[in-house]
Amino acid sequence: MILKLLNFDFKIKVSNELPSVLVVENRQMFSRIVQSLVSGEESFALEPYVLMDDDEEILRIRDPFYFLLDPVNLPFKERVFTAGLLAQFDKALGEDEAIKKSMDEIGHDINERLYTLGLPFHGDYSLGVEWELKKYLKTFALGSNLEPDATMLDNLIHFFELYADVKHPSAIALVNCMNYFEDIDLIAICERAFSLKIPLLFLESSFRNVPNLKASRAIITRDFIERCTKLPAEDHLCSGDNDHSGFRAVSF
Repeated sequence: MILKLLNFDFKIKVSNELPSVLVVENRQMFSRIVQSLVSGEESFALEPYVLMDDDEEILRIRDPFYFLLDPVNLPFKERVFTAGLLAQFDKALGEDEAIKKSMDEIGHDINERLYTLGLPFHGDYSLGVEWELKKYLKTFALGSNLEPDATMLDNLIHFFELYADVKHPSAIALVNCMNYFEDIDLIAICERAFSLKIPLLFLESSFRNVPNLKASRAIITRDFIERCTKLPAEDHLCSGDNDHSGFRAVSF
């Protein structure tokens, strides 16, 4: 998909083929753009935008981005991931007859052992809920966890793997996350996202050159914003050019 900010003369392609980086050096404009993308209001947002396909046809996508604001406290336990993982395990079980049969045998074995265990009691007792793998996994909280002793890089990659396993459809937008990582870590993050087919969009408030990082980059410089604010009111649409506006959109 292609992200087009309507007040700027550039487009950003967000795909699983190459990570995208949008740098907005003016913090007020950076906040406006992030707030607008989070709102999902597109052309009605504070900083209007549209989403397009490769033929520049307008797309209507519910929740096109999943926003990561803090790589320190990753949302492993968010319901979309816990419920999604259970659903994927349940689906996998339904597709594997051998494992499904063995799981049913386990449930039957549990009932027999409980019956034997209850023989000394005066009454008859049995489980009130039928054995089911999904219920078992939910009860014992199947899921991924933030490892306190792991590096931030390892935890983020682990989160990406969970994200891919639950087949989350949205692109991941990482907000000012580059400062947490070394150059080599950023390359590893992008390579893992590529292998998992997860589209990445980095939203950054300052430019950082990361050697050997292949990414599509768009940069709105502070100078560009300052020049735009000095335009007459009727010239509110800021369309930058490479020589004078302070805006650069590069891909390498």
